[in-house]
Amino acid sequence: GTYDVLVEFHKSPEKVMPSKKLTGVEILADTKVEHTVNFDIGTLSLGAIDESGEFVPARMKILKSGSPAAIAEIETGTSTQSFPLTAGTYDITAQLISPDAERLLLAERNVRVEAGASTEHMFRFQKGRLSLKGVTTQQKAMPFIYQIFAAGRTEALTASGAIPTTGRTVTLSPGRYDLIATGQDPTLPADPRTKVTNITITAGRPTELTVIFEMGALTLKATDDADKMIPAEFTIQDRDTKVVVTKVESDGKKEITIPIPPGAYNVIVKSLRSNADPSPKITLENVQVAAKEPTTKVAKFELGTIRMRGINTKEESVRTQFTAYESGSDEVVSASKPTKDWVIFDLPAGTYDVKAVDMTATSDEKPQVRVTNLKVKVGQTLSQEAIFTAGKIKIIGRGPNNKIITVAFKIFEYGADRELINGNTSDDWATYEIPPGRYYLEAGYVDPIQDVLLKKWVNLLIGKNEVVEQVLRF
Repeated sequence: GTYDVLVEFHKSPEKVMPSKKLTGVEILADTKVEHTVNFDIGTLSLGAIDESGEFVPARMKILKSGSPAAIAEIETGTSTQSFPLTAGTYDITAQLISPDAERLLLAERNVRVEAGASTEHMFRFQKGRLSLKGVTTQQKAMPFIYQIFAAGRTEALTASGAIPTTGRTVTLSPGRYDLIATGQDPTLPADPRTKVTNITITAGRPTELTVIFEMGALTLKATDDADKMIPAEFTIQDRDTKVVVTKVESDGKKEITIPIPPGAYNVIVKSLRSNADPSPKITLENVQVAAKEPTTKVAKFELGTIRMRGINTKEESVRTQFTAYESGSDEVVSASKPTKDWVIFDLPAGTYDVKAVDMTATSDEKPQVRVTNLKVKVGQTLSQEAIFTAGKIKIIGRGPNNKIITVAFKIFEYGADRELINGNTSDDWATYEIPPGRYYLEAGYVDPIQDVLLKKWVNLLIGKNEVVEQVLRF
């Protein structure tokens, strides 16, 4: 019959074995067919020696020139190793197999293997030493991590590691290298990076290199309209990526200086003088930081201030929540957390209303006071107290023979039919806080003997700080 024959060359270390295919081979009865398959194979001999000329073990990677993938990998030992290889042009890397922490890597490009010929290459692991240390432009020692590549070839990583502030020596084979370093000082808001190119390493001769990390200095402070410093939070973000580089706070007593890599930044400044939310903010855009001289920026808050606190008629502080509105509207400008202390609203010039809510009240409808038409002027502080004049209503239910009974009740604002309080009486007086005013109470009691619902309505008048006791009798 007719056959196709696949012939593979098994002596090559190549991951994909050299092969050839014979197609259409015809076999006739009582005949012998012979085919000679010629592989384009050469011989490559590789070895590695140290500074003294002694063979050292190494791991070899063989790549087609210009390709990142290895077609074969071998290990050499105490002699040169020879093996067949498909004819072509190759890049070869040799890595010293050593228990040392340092990784020595050599590379040879464009090694030509010709069919039927022998090619030999010896890798010489002669050692040079690169003494590294890092400093900033302000001459502060800087620890860093590094990567070392063959000069101009970022794909040919030769060594990597970390350098402490005291410096360290790295062992390399002779040649030219590029170094990429990234600062690792945890006290800095961002990791500076730098690159040094064409570093020459010579066998037996030490090379010293001080890696200089360019660092700028950004000085920041926040002031009011009178140029008096105020406490603030500074959020620094990269101008282009908007990634937050760092966030720092100033106590308002002295300006802060931040070491930072040169570049363009946006600085979002939030005033911390106000204990309301949201706090006033200013954005300093496109802040340019250079390595040669410091950059100083001032965030000036031209605002006025409203100071508020809640008190009762005895001038005792009341735990109060405040909300500031644009005057005559329901548009919230700022709000505070419940507090007995003074609340500070730093606001642009204008007219505002402030609602104060008594958060100590136990009723669902908490007493509130609205202070209106507060005029804010830049640089001026307006202090205002919200005075809560709430009264109290005490309720109990009684039936025949003055027996305490359970009565359901609701309290409505007089003339508005707006329900303020509802509940059930218990074995003792039920006490509720309620703003001064006129109310009516609707009460209901189910008589268990007659099995009927009895109702009654009571008018109430609550004065300032007055305690009204109401007995619901059925």
